[in-house]
Amino acid sequence: MKATLEITEIAEEKLNSLLRSGILQGGHNGPYYDQETPVRVSAHWIFIFSWLYDIKKDNRYFEAVKMLAEYLYKERIESSYAFTCRIDERKDHVNGTIGQAWAIEGLIRAAIVLHDNKYYELAVEVFNQHKFNNNFAIWNRTEIDGRLLGYDNTFNHQLWLAAAGAQIIRYKFDQKIDNQIRIFLDACKNTDLFRVYPDGVVKHFAFIPGTLKERVKFYKKELINDFRCFAKKPSMYYKERGYHYFCMYGFALVFQTYQDHPLFQCKKFKKALDFTFEPKNLKALEVYSPQNDATGLAKNVHNTSVNIYGYAYNSPAFELPFIYKCFKGNLPELFVDQMWEKQMEITKNSEGWFSKNNEDSITLEARVYEFVRAMIQEEK
Repeated sequence: MKATLEITEIAEEKLNSLLRSGILQGGHNGPYYDQETPVRVSAHWIFIFSWLYDIKKDNRYFEAVKMLAEYLYKERIESSYAFTCRIDERKDHVNGTIGQAWAIEGLIRAAIVLHDNKYYELAVEVFNQHKFNNNFAIWNRTEIDGRLLGYDNTFNHQLWLAAAGAQIIRYKFDQKIDNQIRIFLDACKNTDLFRVYPDGVVKHFAFIPGTLKERVKFYKKELINDFRCFAKKPSMYYKERGYHYFCMYGFALVFQTYQDHPLFQCKKFKKALDFTFEPKNLKALEVYSPQNDATGLAKNVHNTSVNIYGYAYNSPAFELPFIYKCFKGNLPELFVDQMWEKQMEITKNSEGWFSKNNEDSITLEARVYEFVRAMIQEEK
């Protein structure tokens, strides 16, 4: 498989860098330009190195997993409350709930590969630092100093913390975490916590019940956005389309453990899944439309001719193979190769694997782990 050969080349470069410096360099969260610590990329690379160790039996990859796992372990123990994921005084240091979710993923993978439960125990501790609201069915953010920062209203952030919890459950059952995930999934099915457009694209913001005034404000804002989308004016839809496959990847992670949950049979989820597997929707991500982006981020991007939230950041080429594996079954090798070739066509040039149409090659390089996960055989 060509993808395996090229991922090995990418990994060799990263491995040499890790062995030279003892640490990986963090990116800047793609088009957002939030300077990140090495936590995120370290967690992602644990997956890539562990997969290569499994198929090649090269102990250098095993040692790389150990180095990165120990970095995560020591960084979290030293910080006491939460991983420091980004360095930006305008924002929290934990990157909402999703920064900690990515770290949890790496810890659970390390526990599996290294057969060391201390990483699992730390993953559970990190998850439980997030205070869960049973009525709203969402988790609170916890700052690195232990302060509760309020709810994270970005839906994919909440979804990925649930996905991280599901990975904990797959490793070893935890009643408290299981209860919280089930309440979250129930709310996704039965309330506006999880919402989609008529075509199935997942909406970016989670609805969090509050006062009547807060509810009116939320739906007024959503109504205006929907109108702007319908009128083909700048709206959140451009960004949400770029995040759709990332959201469905998060659902796929949850589905592995909770496939019998009624959420996955409900109308809005099936609509989102149908959109995911419609080929024409992938083509739309190959178009750069700053005039359609209500966030304003696209206007500051210079290095792209594609949707800045898609192949250059939340790559469907990385994410769709795993989604396919979870919801459609056996993964055709031709399909995997075609998705990988599309990614290389869009992002590879003479300057590097991910230097074209991309704001943050370090982060995108690490996000190859999403592609790799489709080829990892589950084990404990």
